[in-house]
Amino acid sequence: MALVRLLTASLAMSFGGWAVRAMHVPSNQPHIFSISGRRASCSRISQRVAPFVSGLHARARSAIREKRYTVASEIYNTIVHQLPEHVDVPEDLLEETYLLKALHDQRLERVQDARKTFSEGLRKTQRAPKLLTALALMESKNGNMRRAKRLVKYIADVDPQRGALLAKWKIFADDTR
Repeated sequence: MALVRLLTASLAMSFGGWAVRAMHVPSNQPHIFSISGRRASCSRISQRVAPFVSGLHARARSAIREKRYTVASEIYNTIVHQLPEHVDVPEDLLEETYLLKALHDQRLERVQDARKTFSEGLRKTQRAPKLLTALALMESKNGNMRRAKRLVKYIADVDPQRGALLAKWKIFADDTR
């Protein structure tokens, strides 16, 4: 309960009639954060989404430094699952959040969860080269070189400049030139 009070104090941010707040939720429910309010219709609110999401990213990084991994996961889940239901989140911020969430899963050695996060992020963001690159690197680290090299070839089609840089890397150099 002390964690909930601490989160309430640190996350009770006003967001133009919106509030992200911590709630006491039974452990079998997936989110400890919720967003209250109606869908934004004001352009002023949508201009404030980027700093708001960046602030949540900073809070997640802080939670990771303090080894509160569950809190960080819940913040990322709130951004990717709840926030888009209420405001239009720019695609680049969603891409960055999915990347941070997948890297967080990798850090906790949850490779399957990281793969799910990458695939969900790739479905929701159109042809996201950053996500594809990170997924290729994760697959190469986990010994799935065939899939990693296929991803690098696909990245070269989507983003030729990034693909050319990846093709120069020693682990991908054999089959991608």
